[in-house]
Amino acid sequence: MMQGEGKRIGSNRRIRLTFALIAVLVLVASLAGCGSSEGTGSLMSSSALIETTDATIRFFEERVKADPADFVSYNKLADLYIRRARQTGDMTDYTRAEAALESSLVFLPVNNYEANAQLALVHAFKHQFTDALGMAQKAIATDPSKAFGYGVLGDAQIALGEYEQAFEAYNRDG
Repeated sequence: MMQGEGKRIGSNRRIRLTFALIAVLVLVASLAGCGSSEGTGSLMSSSALIETTDATIRFFEERVKADPADFVSYNKLADLYIRRARQTGDMTDYTRAEAALESSLVFLPVNNYEANAQLALVHAFKHQFTDALGMAQKAIATDPSKAFGYGVLGDAQIALGEYEQAFEAYNRDG
């Protein structure tokens, strides 16, 4: 074994374990959303779902703390803050999401579709529709094949009274 190869193998193993943990957390979170929380189809209680979201948030907070330039983790963290805001009604999570997305854009200011699209969504949730419109347009310019940006664009246009443009955005939908 060459010098340094052991460290690389250990590092690769940690990376694989990290991705395995993420996959399990995503699977649990997606299964939790399969049923209605009001009916018998619910797989997790709302408190268990929030606990899962909180644990995943802590995981990604540690990731960005360990690697402040990890724009992918900032994007995922923002997504989780948005999810928790929806789960709990705590509007401060939208502000946390916005800060995470702005950090992501510091490290990848160009071609960062996820940050631009999610930031458009956060602006829409905060009723900052002009900002939402601009960020949605930026996301679409980065990747016009993704439908999400068109949806947020259409929502912002509806809120701003631009009904014909919203109709066009919804019909383009990636």
